[in-house]
Amino acid sequence: MNIVQDIRFIVPEIILLSSALLVLMLGLFVRRKEVLGGLSLAGIVAAAISLASSYSLGRTLMFGMLVNDTFSLFFKYLCLLAVGLVILISIGYRRLASEDKPEYYFLLLVMAVAMMLAVSTHNLLMIYIGIEMVSLISYILVAYEKGSLFSSEGALKYFLFGSLTTAFMVYGISFVYGIFGTLDLSTITGRLHAQQNEFVVFVPLLLILAGLSFKCALVPFHMWVPDAYQGAPTPITALLSVGPKAVGFAVLMRVFLRDVFISSDHWIGLVTWISIFTMTAGNVIAISQTNIKRLLAYSSIAHAGYMLIGFVSGGTSGTMAVCVYLLTYVVMNLGAFGCVVLISNSIDSDEIKDYAGLYRRDPLAALLLTVFLLSLAGIPPLAGFVAKFFVFGAAIEAKQTLLAVAGVINSVIAVYYYLKVIRYMYLHEPQTLGIERTPLGVQAALAVVGVGVFAIGILPFPFLAWIKTVGF
Repeated sequence: MNIVQDIRFIVPEIILLSSALLVLMLGLFVRRKEVLGGLSLAGIVAAAISLASSYSLGRTLMFGMLVNDTFSLFFKYLCLLAVGLVILISIGYRRLASEDKPEYYFLLLVMAVAMMLAVSTHNLLMIYIGIEMVSLISYILVAYEKGSLFSSEGALKYFLFGSLTTAFMVYGISFVYGIFGTLDLSTITGRLHAQQNEFVVFVPLLLILAGLSFKCALVPFHMWVPDAYQGAPTPITALLSVGPKAVGFAVLMRVFLRDVFISSDHWIGLVTWISIFTMTAGNVIAISQTNIKRLLAYSSIAHAGYMLIGFVSGGTSGTMAVCVYLLTYVVMNLGAFGCVVLISNSIDSDEIKDYAGLYRRDPLAALLLTVFLLSLAGIPPLAGFVAKFFVFGAAIEAKQTLLAVAGVINSVIAVYYYLKVIRYMYLHEPQTLGIERTPLGVQAALAVVGVGVFAIGILPFPFLAWIKTVGF
């Protein structure tokens, strides 16, 4: 094993870490802190450019702890896209104090490193380390608005739930090590198939599933989501809704789709009902929400349930459906939160009733938010329709008719609360007519995700061709 040769395959992570340290140091000397956001974004772009050259099919790195394959490559690009867009949105976020920006951008870049490590490992120990790094940074970022009681309360609930589910996951990992004497997933798979006894790992894998369900915001480990989302700075809420969720599903597919999940009726039945309860709880509770961030929080829970449909379906079509859904979800959900940042800068409120008459106050913001909400609802020809089409199609192909029907019913329910926000924007009279200048960073982020929503919805074939290369 040549460590020096392996290092060139983690060049993107090294670039991100170097950028993070540079941003932190320059924060002591640079007066215009906005420059740090641009430098952080440059680090993300440089890491994305170097990612293609660092890729090597099927190569294991660092004594088998990491793997460079098409699956990890896809999720690394997804993580960089999410963090890059959040940095753009953050540059235009008015509530972020100038003196807090160096540490803020430092944490975002380090979180990108943690997510990239977590999605590119075949080892349960590295999975734990990567997910725990993401969690610890997330706790800090949720509590970043130090003067906000909502922020402190959300971070405390997030931390308590995270600590509990991490204990579950570590306990399950220790059981796996005790049974197989290794934490390498490939070795565990071979020994498990040789034994032909899946029951021996049922409890350990159930505990690991509980830990990963927390990151994916699946029922019953979803209760931290609305308070954390409401209390966190809005760009961080946007990141939490897509970044950790992508990591969670990447690890779920690595651990379970490669091992016992698709061959066990017990697992299929269990996760089927988790998916149904997650979709239903998220959509039904979202109906009564009056705060846009809490509404999008419950929407995020529901979308995790939709993604789980593809996970239950398994196989090539199921894996592809989850990847398609994650890509479209990153684009449309970050777009919705970008609009929330734009609007809150103007009206200093996240209450839905204060969105009344937004079409007269800021027609472009109202139009963009409408597009992103309709995409989240799955209305054609937007990206959300393509995502749900593939997920429901995978369920039908796998003969998971119950899941497909539950998904369609929940999609209809979701249309109601998305239209509620649109109704306030277009059918209610505004309280004021003041318009704030749109920050350049938010404009750029909304332009990227806006094009993405229409491109994936109208011409999905290039994206699908790329995602088809994703595999194990």
